[in-house]
Amino acid sequence: LAFLVIWRLWVVRHHLRDVFLKAIRSAHPADDRGEMLSYRTAVVGLLLSLCYAMFWLNQIGMDPVTIAMFLFAGGIIYLGMARISAEAGVPAAQSSVSPQAFVMDLRGTDVMSRANLTGILLSYSLIDYMRGLFTPSLAHAAKWGDLVRGNRRLLLLWVGIGVLAGLSASVLFTIHLGHNYGAYNFSGLFFGGNPKQVFSSTVGLMRTPVAPDPMRLLFYGIGAVVMVLLTFLRNRVGWWSLHPIGFVLSAADNNASLVMPVFIAWALKMILMRIGGVTLYRRAKPLFLGLLVGYTFGVVWSFVVDAIWFPGHGHSVSGW
Repeated sequence: LAFLVIWRLWVVRHHLRDVFLKAIRSAHPADDRGEMLSYRTAVVGLLLSLCYAMFWLNQIGMDPVTIAMFLFAGGIIYLGMARISAEAGVPAAQSSVSPQAFVMDLRGTDVMSRANLTGILLSYSLIDYMRGLFTPSLAHAAKWGDLVRGNRRLLLLWVGIGVLAGLSASVLFTIHLGHNYGAYNFSGLFFGGNPKQVFSSTVGLMRTPVAPDPMRLLFYGIGAVVMVLLTFLRNRVGWWSLHPIGFVLSAADNNASLVMPVFIAWALKMILMRIGGVTLYRRAKPLFLGLLVGYTFGVVWSFVVDAIWFPGHGHSVSGW
């Protein structure tokens, strides 16, 4: 995953250079009028966000080395999941290692203070399930922006408003239910399993620190070398059909949920291309988009029915 992200950044290095130059000098010839954010806003926002993240992580107990490793791993995961979702066509993907585990495995907890480990523990409140947070959805929103004939920046504004509204409603409703019914009584990993496990494992690491795991570093290197080989074959050998993204996703936790849908999509695409070529493939797109819309409508309608006729006793429709 790290090689996938770093390689893509290297491929677009000239564009990134133009972005930073445009942010510094408005007279630079790079044109950002059709982008969802001006290059200056994007660069300044990135720098301010990184500064705030470093300040916040330091305030909860992390030292500079841990912060650097944590942000590196988080950036790889966020960019990687967005890239995978956009290129592979999957609605969601999941990294095989969390930023917290990356730091503790490669640095070792024997050199970390208790405050450092506590900071890593508190960071789970923001980063736990490694699906890229908002980045895959923003990548899809940017793609939809290609269809907007007017001001694309209004699309980003309304996407941001939707994210804030959904996040605020979710947090407030969770706190409300937790205080009224006790969050410990909620089912699922988010309240009963993972929170308890994270606290208990952190206490265990404080009592019995561990040294860096050389096997983790070895497998990190092996994975990078394999990705170099797969990327070279993909780009240079015409008959090679295996995509490097498949190797990245092979160890993900939700791999079992992805294999069959991806296989079905690949088989249907191959059949359509063999029968009618690109023309039939494009004509069939509305059918499959309709399946996604229909599924989403079914989930929303089931929620409305539960809210009206079964308040407090809803039915689980979509578990993933």
